[in-house]
Amino acid sequence: MSGELAYLGIAEASELIRAKKLSPVDYVTALLARIGRHDGKYNAFIALTPERALTAARAAEAEIAAGRWRGPFHGMPYALTGDGGFGAAAPGLCAKWCHRR
Repeated sequence: MSGELAYLGIAEASELIRAKKLSPVDYVTALLARIGRHDGKYNAFIALTPERALTAARAAEAEIAAGRWRGPFHGMPYALTGDGGFGAAAPGLCAKWCHRR
């Protein structure tokens, strides 16, 4: 099942999370597994923060379970481009690449 979760569209996943039919933690876990299977080939991610993603998913799951759903992106993981505003967590990611151009 987790392999299938990793290929849900964002609208479908969001609705399942809102309806409490999909756990944000399960969804993040499935997406992290997909990244693990394919990123060696594509190198699409400079820095992964799986524990941060799982911590956020657990918090969202608790809020949603308590009836505090905040909208369609609540509980949805995301990836950022460039340095992604990582700041101190991963300084200079974009700058390192951008300055070589």
